[in-house]
Amino acid sequence: MNVTRWILAGAVAGVSLTAQRAEAQAQKFAYVDSRAIVERAPGAIAAQAALQKEQEVLQARVKVWQDSLQAMITAYQNAEKTLTEAQKQTRQRAIQDRQADYAKRAEELDQQMQVRQQELSQPVMAQIKETLEDVRKEDGYTFIFDIASNGVIVAVDKNLDLTDKVVGRLKPIPVATKADSAKSPLGAKPAPAGVTKKPPTQ
Repeated sequence: MNVTRWILAGAVAGVSLTAQRAEAQAQKFAYVDSRAIVERAPGAIAAQAALQKEQEVLQARVKVWQDSLQAMITAYQNAEKTLTEAQKQTRQRAIQDRQADYAKRAEELDQQMQVRQQELSQPVMAQIKETLEDVRKEDGYTFIFDIASNGVIVAVDKNLDLTDKVVGRLKPIPVATKADSAKSPLGAKPAPAGVTKKPPTQ
């Protein structure tokens, strides 16, 4: 390569590097805390309130099951000494059948309420996603990061925090309640009190 071509190649490389720097400087970045957005979103608050009401209905229903099974167990315990072996086995099977029935119902209710939770949360998450995209486009951000994720961020300019702005643009979402539905605690399977694998024999 002669000197002229070497100089031209260097000039082209310099122009390319300058263009890359200019492009990088033109990019805008910001961040949000998705946990705070979800906690403060009007739609999420309304959904949580609806789920809480439905949970109370479920808890009352399970309490009836608990009381019914416990009464059955107590009656068996009180009468056990007067029962024949065949009668004991019959009563024990009845208690076990009732226990299995209640456990199945509780499992079905738990699954039902997990679906219900997803039904209520989906519109909220969709609204948050749409709002984030609107803010990004309107203000010309290249990226909006989420500091609630596992990304490693050791320092950040709080002026780039869009969390409050996003929350302020979210609107309440109408929630259709289900009077005969309720939510059990997440990750927990309600079980009637006093239930054991085998009915007491004393």
